[in-house]
Amino acid sequence: MLQRLACLATAFLASVALAQTPNSLPSSAAVSTPTPTPSPSPGTVSTPVSSPLPGPVVETSLEPLGFELPSITPWIAFDVLAVAPTENAVPSQEKFRFRTLDLGARFDFDSDVHAVVTVGGRDSLGEISLRLREGFVAVTRSWSEFRAGHFFLNVGLLNGTPRARWPFPTAPLSHTEFFADERAYDSGGELTLKVTDRLSLGIGLTNGYWYGSAPTTGGDKPLSPTHYVRPTLAIPIGDGSAIVAVDYLSRVDFTGERTRLSGLEVAFSRGSAENPTWMTWIEVHHRYRQPSGLALEEKLGGYVYNQARIDRRWSAGLRLDALTIPTLTAANGQHRNNLQAEFVPVVTYRLTDATQLKTSYTYMRETRDGDTPRSEQRFELQFSADLDRLPTLKAKSDDRPSL
Repeated sequence: MLQRLACLATAFLASVALAQTPNSLPSSAAVSTPTPTPSPSPGTVSTPVSSPLPGPVVETSLEPLGFELPSITPWIAFDVLAVAPTENAVPSQEKFRFRTLDLGARFDFDSDVHAVVTVGGRDSLGEISLRLREGFVAVTRSWSEFRAGHFFLNVGLLNGTPRARWPFPTAPLSHTEFFADERAYDSGGELTLKVTDRLSLGIGLTNGYWYGSAPTTGGDKPLSPTHYVRPTLAIPIGDGSAIVAVDYLSRVDFTGERTRLSGLEVAFSRGSAENPTWMTWIEVHHRYRQPSGLALEEKLGGYVYNQARIDRRWSAGLRLDALTIPTLTAANGQHRNNLQAEFVPVVTYRLTDATQLKTSYTYMRETRDGDTPRSEQRFELQFSADLDRLPTLKAKSDDRPSL
């Protein structure tokens, strides 16, 4: 038992140390947020924190240190994206690229304790850089779960969902604005309490060095840690189910910039979790941000996505995005009406249970009082693979060295 606790402590400290040093790994890939409650993949309505599904168990004799090794569940997820702008083309978008690669493993020490290590690579200006995305230890009880280390924050629907499981190829306007194009993560602790069979409460406190896909400091200590709370209610509706969640996040970075983010999320699905007959995702977020010594900035945005299954392999969906700045004013102090909106139809073809082809068309239009309206159009084709059923390595209980 002491040896096991020592190994867990060593793994936890090493993961946190790596997370604080952006260049501690050569370059690489990103991954999902595995925790016992599965995240809402397209059509899955559950607390949006992802978890690899257990695959077949392969017995192996790996006990060189004289104690039973944990069962290990590896997984891999990646996507390839092709973008073809047709109006106001952005040169950096006109390419076919290997966008993401996520590699990870879950180590189950017993029914109550597990650890997760994931690394992830993202395309940036034609290069894939490798970075530790998650490294945490979790302890689960019938009424709670606590995890400590480096992990994706349990805020919003998409932030807790691996990108390969998103039902659309690219992030909505509001997610890109409030969580970065990828997902927000940091180092610290998170406690999820099961209040009733349907109601849970998540509370998180992290050090504030990271937010989005890059560190937010130059090594300087944030003035206030990131802290957040997220109550979630599960609701059965006919032959489907839904979750309704609200969240609040606050942080102050090392420059004194204050950020307060609040939101509402609704996810509904009918049919199987893996391939629902109907699903609806709704997210609305409101953010106050005030750089040190500057005026308060307010932004409001969200999206609605509906998807229907046509047959076993085909489905079609439509996403409507909106983002506005309520505090935008002209030089004379007069309020300026403004709106950025997107119309995004999506068609999905399931090649296998683990691989999909998605194609989408995006029309974006931005208007501001006093400015000429701006618009963009583009087509996108995405191939994604989410191989979360890889064989599990499990040490045999009788594989002890013979004397």
